[in-house]
Amino acid sequence: ISGNMAGTIHFWINDRPSIGLPSSGTGNIPAFTARNNGNATELAIIQVVGITAGQCSTAVRTFKIAVNPSPNVVADNDSRICRGARVNLTASGAATYSWSPNRYLTCGDCASPISTPTQDVVYVVEGTSASGCKNTDTVRINVIQPFNMSVSPNDTLCAGNSVQLTAQRAVRYEWSPAVGLNNTTIPNPVATPLTSTRYRVIGYDSEHCFTDTGYVYLVVGQNPTVNAGPDIEASTGSTVNLNATAQNGPIVSWNWTPSNGLSCNNCQNPVLSVNNNTTFYVTVENRFGCKAVDTVNVVTFCKNSEVFIANAITPDGDGINDILIVRGRGITVKSFRIFNRWGNLVFEKVGFQPNDPKYGWDGKVKGVPANPDVYVYVAEVVCDNGTPYMYKGNVTILK
Repeated sequence: ISGNMAGTIHFWINDRPSIGLPSSGTGNIPAFTARNNGNATELAIIQVVGITAGQCSTAVRTFKIAVNPSPNVVADNDSRICRGARVNLTASGAATYSWSPNRYLTCGDCASPISTPTQDVVYVVEGTSASGCKNTDTVRINVIQPFNMSVSPNDTLCAGNSVQLTAQRAVRYEWSPAVGLNNTTIPNPVATPLTSTRYRVIGYDSEHCFTDTGYVYLVVGQNPTVNAGPDIEASTGSTVNLNATAQNGPIVSWNWTPSNGLSCNNCQNPVLSVNNNTTFYVTVENRFGCKAVDTVNVVTFCKNSEVFIANAITPDGDGINDILIVRGRGITVKSFRIFNRWGNLVFEKVGFQPNDPKYGWDGKVKGVPANPDVYVYVAEVVCDNGTPYMYKGNVTILK
């Protein structure tokens, strides 16, 4: 709207001073926004009054502008659908419509398009009234997606033992069969099956759109039994066989402890070199990882027959019966002494192992061959089980 009146121009709208316009000015009327908060068309009346320099009204011009209401555009409520399903969208309150974005829609300029979205989407619908006024509304579509559930791997356990099963990525779970489970509707039940069992779990999403199924196979192995054999009494220095038997195999592992004196500690029947009282433990494990333990007690004793000392020697250098030595097994020689018939010490060795010629008497006294005669020996020994013994006897030097 333009005017060419002299002086200052004042503006009124609907008989009130202008709102959104300057109260006065010259030249063109500036742009302004007309508002209509109702449902019917309103008439805006603009009066332009020209004022001369002497403050006299010179002219009055009136402009009438029709202000139409914006349409009350209403779209459907937000919704959640399963992927692959379709949803009917509806907008009202306007004469024509435009949907954005127009992805997944059967039409982008109708009041009721059909959407088949594959992912979440927010639609904005713009409605235009018959008078050309516009307004918008939005609607959100959440798309529930298929899921792949993960479950714990197959496992092996021993009868009477438990294992925790797990499933993930679902909202609700159903396990079957219920036998052996402490709960069938949680993601992580504890299973204590009596026999090998294949458990199935079905997972559901929050909207009952999709399910997934997983399986866990639990192999239940029977616990083995082991018998280490009866307790054993044996003399020190002797050897005995430890004879163990087992059931509910196959047995894949044998373990004997302690391993001292055993020919092997990972075999079924080791050979034991007896030296002292010992309790041996044997642990077996079968292919399912199930274990069993038994014990055997070995009680030792030391007999006189464990020590042998000859009653005659012939120290003539022919290599046969030249040296008097302490022979035996399962013992340690604490001392070995030789006395003549008058009780004089003619030979002595202390702290050595039996059967060693370098600790024997070669029939010499101070490096000189002794006369043929009868001599007295005294041998103090300690058995491997800690029992002390003393052996006395006579030895004759023969020429």
